[in-house]
Amino acid sequence: MIPKKYITWGSSGAVIRELAAYGAERAKVVGPENVYDFTIGSPSIEPPKEFLDAVERLMKTVSPIELHTYAPAAGLESVRAAVAKYLTESFGVEYSPNDIYMTHGASSALAIILAALMSEGEEALVLAPYFPEYKIYVEQAGGTLIEVPCDEDFQVDLAALEAKLTPKTSVIIINSPNNPSGAVLSPDSVKAIAELLNKPPSTVTQSTLSPTSRTVSWSTAISRCRSFRRTTTTPFIATRSVSRSPSRASA
Repeated sequence: MIPKKYITWGSSGAVIRELAAYGAERAKVVGPENVYDFTIGSPSIEPPKEFLDAVERLMKTVSPIELHTYAPAAGLESVRAAVAKYLTESFGVEYSPNDIYMTHGASSALAIILAALMSEGEEALVLAPYFPEYKIYVEQAGGTLIEVPCDEDFQVDLAALEAKLTPKTSVIIINSPNNPSGAVLSPDSVKAIAELLNKPPSTVTQSTLSPTSRTVSWSTAISRCRSFRRTTTTPFIATRSVSRSPSRASA
């Protein structure tokens, strides 16, 4: 039997995809130059020349068999080493190829991360507004997505965020620049989130939890997670983590 949650997901559809399809149909009627599509976020400019040159070079210098074979699950070591080098030089925090896991995009990465970090019945907090597919990734991992409203400038509302934190909180999803608002979290907002997550845990008694819940301290619940720092629209999981340096903890 097909699980009920899959039937629910399939029947509810995705508004962002429906709007994208509508935009494509309108472009046929009024012309693509008259339709401004802010839905899926597909690139509207050509890739850089360096990318095209690299593709051409690989096609000419690498064996077709090698190009069309399966890569290692974590990605080619040479690519992971290059990414680690870039991150180390950019942020001043030491990364190694073992810290890097290549995926087919941000969606795949987030789905994998949530499946690794969340257990059945745990919660993921997300600053609203947010990309609607986050809810599916969280539910697929067995968790529940909890919305945290931002302030009128789309910056973090610390009081609202703190109010949503419970022993069930496993991760916090922060997307900056935000999809769909385009807002960028200020350095003050990011630092405030880090400071909040590093506050001493509140006392939570067993009576405040449901009979099926387990008592989890913040240090236990969050030590499984690592902070992810991004300068693009890639969402990252921000938690009170096992950071190796203050700069990563406040990333």
